[in-house]
Amino acid sequence: MTVKTEFEVTEKAGNFVAGRRSPGKGGKISLTEDEAHFALAAGELKRPGATSGKKPKGKDAPPAGDPRGGEAEGGTETLAENPPVVTE
Repeated sequence: MTVKTEFEVTEKAGNFVAGRRSPGKGGKISLTEDEAHFALAAGELKRPGATSGKKPKGKDAPPAGDPRGGEAEGGTETLAENPPVVTE
């Protein structure tokens, strides 16, 4: 027996989602995990009780990692570390 889960349709979905006619934004659709896989990845569906994924406005946390952009960002350097040399 195949287990179906009820997913919520998002605003990104068109007239069809996962090969079925969309019930519209906020509507519910019952699909198996396999049927919903690509629509979930595309953001056309979300799991019941899932948040929108958008960050709340205001207090944003700084991104993790090297604050200077270091090796993780391809070795970029800031001007404060290596000021440009002007010769004439």
